[in-house]
Parts: sequence; C-alpha cells; structure tokens
Amino acid sequence: MLYKQVAIVTGASKGIGKAIAVELAQLGYDIVINYYDFKDDKPNDSAAIQAQQQIITIGANCKILRRA
Repeated sequence: MLYKQVAIVTGASKGIGKAIAVELAQLGYDIVINYYDFKDDKPNDSAAIQAQQQIITIGANCKILRRA
C-alpha cells in the first residue's frame, strides 16, 4: 500500500500560508487547510473554500479545518 504525505498548513486560507499550501500540493502533498477567519462574529469560510478549490484543481486532496 502506498501512502501520500499530508501537510497541515496554518493560516492557509490567504497570503503566505495559501502560497505554501499551493506549493506543497504541487509537490505532491495532500493538504489540510487550518485557518481562523470571522467576519461580523460569524465564520467566514469563503477564502478557505477558494484555496481548497485551487488545491483540488492541482490534483491534491484537501480538507478544511477552521479553528473555533
């Protein structure tokens, strides 16, 4: 059985964290996006979902884990 490496990237919904997650996906890692983003006291998942879609397009598996 073959195993694929998984990277957990904090702050991966935007900026440098997202760039690192995308680069790791291009190198063959599956990604877990960890982030903390609230707007008007409600969770704001839009940036994380966009990052996830970009990573999936590369061909990596990607899960989102929002810090509460």
